[in-house]
Amino acid sequence: MSKLQWGHGKATPYWGYKGKVIHKAPYVGLPTNVHNYLLLDLDEEGAGCRWLEESLPHPTFVVVTPGNLHALYGYELATPVIKPNGNSSVKAYEFFQAILAAYRHRLCADTGYNEFNCKNPLSDRWKKYTFWNDRKYTFDELQKHVELVSKGKRNRAKAEQPKPTSPDSLLFHVGQQWAYKNFKVSPDRDHLQNAIWEYLNGYNQDAIAVEFGKREPAANVLGKAKSIAKWVWKRRNESWLADYGKERGALGFSPICSQWTDEERAEETRARQSEGAYYAHGKRNQATRDKIKESVNQIFERGGTISISSVAREANLSRLTVRRNKELLG
Repeated sequence: MSKLQWGHGKATPYWGYKGKVIHKAPYVGLPTNVHNYLLLDLDEEGAGCRWLEESLPHPTFVVVTPGNLHALYGYELATPVIKPNGNSSVKAYEFFQAILAAYRHRLCADTGYNEFNCKNPLSDRWKKYTFWNDRKYTFDELQKHVELVSKGKRNRAKAEQPKPTSPDSLLFHVGQQWAYKNFKVSPDRDHLQNAIWEYLNGYNQDAIAVEFGKREPAANVLGKAKSIAKWVWKRRNESWLADYGKERGALGFSPICSQWTDEERAEETRARQSEGAYYAHGKRNQATRDKIKESVNQIFERGGTISISSVAREANLSRLTVRRNKELLG
């Protein structure tokens, strides 16, 4: 009889024979080398029917969390997907990841969700909140309902997702964000892991404790640091990660959710355009001021006379522009 990793919460420190613990284990640890399900965590009230609203296939199971009405979707795969190990198909794994990313985007699901540690729909705790559909899905059946994007765009979109709302996923999210921006200063993976751990430990002590009224266990913090460091270090030379944080993400906007109405989308777009225009104006104004400062220094070094006219000629700007920034002339 096979053994199952399980726990009473998101940490799964126990092992037991599957037949004996399957109905009492609220959470289970799934194998990390194979995907039997496409799992999606929806941290929004009333998420149990989101698949229907988005015209997506009926999940094999939906677990609704009582109280907040968040939901876990599971699509059982007709053919399990093995993580690349030299003997398995890289193409199949990449196809699976593309479908997973597309479903997450369509459903506004949590991109930081740890799919190898999930609610057990067969447990006594969740079974009366679980809705079943006895169906397995092929990749083609899942793919035809969504639009797939390239790996680089998927990774960039994942990096820019809004913050999750649970302490576990939020800790993972902020750790990823920090690692994306700071991994270049680490000489090796161990150094990066320690740096992420120090950052997450402080975040857990302060922000998590304040926002949720409790801290995540130290073991969870260390586990996330290890996981993030391993993932980021392996991809440190990929172009999307090397380019992360460049100018295109300067305003830090999160993707517009597909659940919004046309009116909400239009209002948000207008607000972003306005903020973008204000930001661009500020950047141009700063560039102009830098140009004036440089021209003043050049005139001073030549022993020339500093005036609105001389600075305007040196900087190739109008006299009016220089006059608006005349405090820079000294």
